[in-house]
Amino acid sequence: MQSVTDREESGVFPVHLRLTHLKNRRVTLDILSPGGKLPFCHGLIPATLDHTGLYILNTERFKPKAIGHLLTQ
Repeated sequence: MQSVTDREESGVFPVHLRLTHLKNRRVTLDILSPGGKLPFCHGLIPATLDHTGLYILNTERFKPKAIGHLLTQ
């Protein structure tokens, strides 16, 4: 298994996690690994199906604690 901090050329975003709020299924946070379009991990709250939305996280490495901190604010 390859670390999310390693670059993969096999997809636009080889690792894509979608977190959905338990009380409101329309509120999601996508966490995307480095890939063909962007060289860093980022978090996106999507507004449309084409990945247009609010970017809330840009980091060179996957940092679960930082993501957890953002979600509690």
